[in-house]
Amino acid sequence: MISEIKLQSFRCYLRRRFVLSPGVSVFYGPNGSGKTSVLEALMVVCRGGSFRGSDQDLLKTNHQWWRLESLAGDSQRTVVYDSRLAAGKKHYVINGQKKQRLPASLRLPVVLFEPGDLRLLGGSPARRRRFLDNLISQIEPAYAPLIARYERSLKQRNNLLKSDRLNPDELFVWDITLSNLAAQITAKRQEYAAAVNRQLLAVHGQVSGRKDKVGLTYRSLAGDGSRPPDNLAQYALGQLGKSRQKDLALGYTSSGPHRDDLNFYINRRDAASSASRGETRSLVLALKFIELNIIEQLTGHQPLLLLDDVLSELDESRRHALLSSRPHGQTIITTTDVDNAQIKYKDAVFIGL
Repeated sequence: MISEIKLQSFRCYLRRRFVLSPGVSVFYGPNGSGKTSVLEALMVVCRGGSFRGSDQDLLKTNHQWWRLESLAGDSQRTVVYDSRLAAGKKHYVINGQKKQRLPASLRLPVVLFEPGDLRLLGGSPARRRRFLDNLISQIEPAYAPLIARYERSLKQRNNLLKSDRLNPDELFVWDITLSNLAAQITAKRQEYAAAVNRQLLAVHGQVSGRKDKVGLTYRSLAGDGSRPPDNLAQYALGQLGKSRQKDLALGYTSSGPHRDDLNFYINRRDAASSASRGETRSLVLALKFIELNIIEQLTGHQPLLLLDDVLSELDESRRHALLSSRPHGQTIITTTDVDNAQIKYKDAVFIGL
C-alpha cells in the first residue's frame, strides 16, 4: 500500500504531496489538471517506469530533473531522474540504499485500467501481447528480462536479414538463440493464457449478468496450443528455417512470439470483429478482474488498482460491478465528475486538482 507520495518537477507539478487512503482515493479535476500524472508517478515508484512515456517525458517543462518520494508499507522509496547526467540518469533510494534500478523483489503489483484498454479486443495484436506479458512479469520477475533478450536477439537477426553481406552460419547462430528464447516465452504465455481462460466464463458472467459462452485462444508459433510440440525450441528452429527465404525477401523475421496473438470469442463469434460496445466493455472488465485475481492468488499480495477516467466509459451496472468486486485493497481513481463520484464513494478520500 502506498500511503503518501511527493512529486517534484514531475509533469505539470512543481511540488506537491498527496496522502492516500488505504481504501479508495479519488483525484478529480478538469482535463489537463494532472490526474493521470499522479497515476504515472505511482507506477514509477511501484513498477519502475511510466505507462505512457519515457523518463525524459516526465520532466516538467524547462526543468532538468524530477524526484518522487513515497511511503510504501514500511518502505521509504525515492526515485530521482537527472537529464544532465550522461549515464545512470535515474536511480532509486530505498530505505537509505541507492540502487540504479528498482529490484524485481521490491516491485509492487499494479493493475491499470485506462480508456485505451477498451481497444484490447479490436486493437493491434501487440496490445494483447502486452496484456499477457504484463500479467506474467508481475508474477515471475525473470520474464521481463527474457522478453528483453528475445527482442535484442530479434533485432540482431533482422539486421542480418537486411545485410548485403549475409553470413548463413552467423544467421543460424541467431536462429538457435532466438528459438530457445521463443520456446520459453511461448511456454509461459500458454500457461498464463490457460489460467486466464479458466476464470473467464465465470467472471464474465458476474460482470455482464449474462450466460454467454466466452473464451480465448492463444495463437503462437506452435498453433493454438492444443497440441504443443514436445520440443518447442526445436519446433521454433524449424519454423525459422522454413521461413528463411521469405524472411530474406521481407528483411525481417516473420514468425515467433513477436507475431503471437490472443483471440477472444463470445458465443463462438470472434469478439474483435463482432462484439458490441457493451460486450466489449464487459469482456475487458472481466479481464481486469482476472488480472487482479491471478496476481493476488499467485503472489499473495493485493495489487494496487489504478482507474484512469474509465468510470465514464462504463454504464451503471458495470461501474457497480467494478467497485463492488473490490471490498479490500487500495484503489486510486481519477475523474472529471466529482459530484457523481461523491455519491458513489462516500468513504473515499477526495483530492481536488
